[in-house]
Amino acid sequence: MLEGRRMVGFRPSSRDGVLPLKFEVDGVAKNVTILASYSVKEADNYERAARSSFGLMHIPRSDIEEDLDRGILGEC
Repeated sequence: MLEGRRMVGFRPSSRDGVLPLKFEVDGVAKNVTILASYSVKEADNYERAARSSFGLMHIPRSDIEEDLDRGILGEC
């Protein structure tokens, strides 16, 4: 599903490297470390990078609901 797509990684100052993606598949928790083509250290820049077409981001839907409704961001 993500093959050939660029990812924006979130790299907080409190840790080395990009945070893994956390999600569930059939009720089983998964943590996947991505190979990010672009990474940021601040949450505002994380969203800004996705809005500027730098790549996909993994974020709670509630944080970007308005952008989804207005068609600024899309889901995949």
